[in-house]
Amino acid sequence: MVAEDGENLRSRKNPIANAASGKFRVNNHAHVIAESEKCNLVFLRHLLNMTDISAYVTGSTQPKLSQSNLCAMKLPLPSMAEQNAIANVLSLFDRKIELNNQLNDYLLAA
Repeated sequence: MVAEDGENLRSRKNPIANAASGKFRVNNHAHVIAESEKCNLVFLRHLLNMTDISAYVTGSTQPKLSQSNLCAMKLPLPSMAEQNAIANVLSLFDRKIELNNQLNDYLLAA
């Protein structure tokens, strides 16, 4: 999912693209993106989170990333083999971060 609106689109204090699995409910403030034969979703999530999207964000009071602006983005996509290899490495880091966060939570609760 990619955030549609909010201050974070400009400040980038948190990721703008996040993964979701299982049953979940999406409101009208997010864009849902699915994997395709041309794009690995893990690769795309990380690519979006490191890409400067300021040219695509509109609105002076409430920043907004419209569906048309999201679809208009030109992102460099390597071959699926390269995307898959990169995504495999990134997934290992994601898992390590998740485990570190769980450990931190455990230590804070103790």
